[in-house]
Amino acid sequence: MDKPFSSVAQGFRKRTLVTAKLSAKMGVGVAKSVIKQKAQGVFGGTVGDTGGDDSAIDSEKKDKITKDAIAVALALYQDMDQLKGLVMKFGQMASYMSTQFPPEAQKIIAKLQSDASALPFYEIKTLLTKALGKPVEQVFDTFEAEAIAAASIGQVHKASYQGQAVAVKIQYPGVRDGIASDLSLISKALPMSTMASSLLGVAMDSKSLYQELHDRILEECDYSREAKNQQFAKTCWPNDSSIVIPGIVEDVSSVNVLVSEFMEGQDFYTFRDNASQDEKNKAAETLYRMSFESIFKYAFFNGDPHPGNYLFRSAGEVVFLDFGCVRYFEPELVQSWRGLVRSVRDQDRDQFKRFTREMGFVGNEKKFNWDSHWALYNFILEPVLENKPFTFSKEYKEKGNQLFLYENKNQFSINLPPPLLLVNRLQWGLKTILVDLQATGDFHRVFWEVIDG
Repeated sequence: MDKPFSSVAQGFRKRTLVTAKLSAKMGVGVAKSVIKQKAQGVFGGTVGDTGGDDSAIDSEKKDKITKDAIAVALALYQDMDQLKGLVMKFGQMASYMSTQFPPEAQKIIAKLQSDASALPFYEIKTLLTKALGKPVEQVFDTFEAEAIAAASIGQVHKASYQGQAVAVKIQYPGVRDGIASDLSLISKALPMSTMASSLLGVAMDSKSLYQELHDRILEECDYSREAKNQQFAKTCWPNDSSIVIPGIVEDVSSVNVLVSEFMEGQDFYTFRDNASQDEKNKAAETLYRMSFESIFKYAFFNGDPHPGNYLFRSAGEVVFLDFGCVRYFEPELVQSWRGLVRSVRDQDRDQFKRFTREMGFVGNEKKFNWDSHWALYNFILEPVLENKPFTFSKEYKEKGNQLFLYENKNQFSINLPPPLLLVNRLQWGLKTILVDLQATGDFHRVFWEVIDG
């Protein structure tokens, strides 16, 4: 753990000052150099790839760029760690998505997932005493002073309660106000965003998308809501040996304290680096199945699928830890979604158009490129269209980046329905993790059992 802090940076001036410093660091020549070298294949990039042949690269130049990138990563980590909240969440996303940083620098940013700076224990005791109405010693049998995890909104300590090992998550003081301040800054850009959409003839509802982001992010600051989300999720897989969800200890949980069963398991990076490929494949199937069963069987989606929210055990068993950012769906939306993926499986373009419209994706009918959208969805469902094993390779991920970001002809004619805002993290979150595991499996069987079951 890094140096402790007393509270999250708050207020418009203080947060924007740190954010400005952060932006400056991200825009320095060092970062540009890293990006350029990534594109040239220095760090295994695919744009103008050299095929991973390091002999083609000047080793001294590569070493210098790596050293500079590490310096940038440290600076970004320190400032994001100071801000916590929404800014740190963006840092968490950058830490596991495909980035322009070499591996040594990316590992530093990855600390934002669960190894950020933590509150000192005396402050934790004060917060808990206020929340529980009693001193910590009178409530818990034991309570470990050092945090076992610290991230964007709170930190976690191991304790025992009435003879049971528990994990106690405590929210940072002022973090909700800090997030609200960050969201306020985003809202100030809405008029320009709405104007740009109008000029481009797009039906994108910026205000509704902002409201969706606002509501889901602030809900994460309500641990009582997270407890309900987690309890609901646990009832969805009551007897599943692979999907493990900790139970909640309700009588000592509150709006800013969440107490749940303590779970053992390997963190993502330890598991990735040490497990056999067979173990990784089994775990990947569990992650994949849980994600799509949650949507198509239980009509919800956990919108924060980053590596720090999982623990891994043997035989494909995965512990799911964080249910703060959950989106529930209306049955009609799920049914249209089901129809959409079936239309791609059946290669029925008329039905595909019907369900694309039903889901609200068509922003400008006259400008909408149906061929591009059809190609994109065939790519999205590529892992499940053929009845054979599929490998989530780096090439597959990079092709997705290319199609979504650079070759998408509907960037200015598509509409993003607010309920589906966080579902983008299936592409940028779940699939990135599966690529990191180099997962191979019968995803065709898993997916269609969920859709047709």
